[in-house]
Amino acid sequence: MSDLTLWHGLVIVIVLVLAGIPIGRILHRTGHSAWWLIAFLIPGISLIAIWVLAFVKWPAVDRP
Repeated sequence: MSDLTLWHGLVIVIVLVLAGIPIGRILHRTGHSAWWLIAFLIPGISLIAIWVLAFVKWPAVDRP
């Protein structure tokens, strides 16, 4: 097996940025902390985070 090269690292960073920007905007619009973004970028944890986010109160939407 070959080692990861600079190009592999660059592709990983690009994919994370391309996924992180829209997720961050969605979290901001729903009134949640940007720290949720970390959970969405971890494979496996992201599925749990989606379910949790679907059922918690959204501060920007559920204001009294």
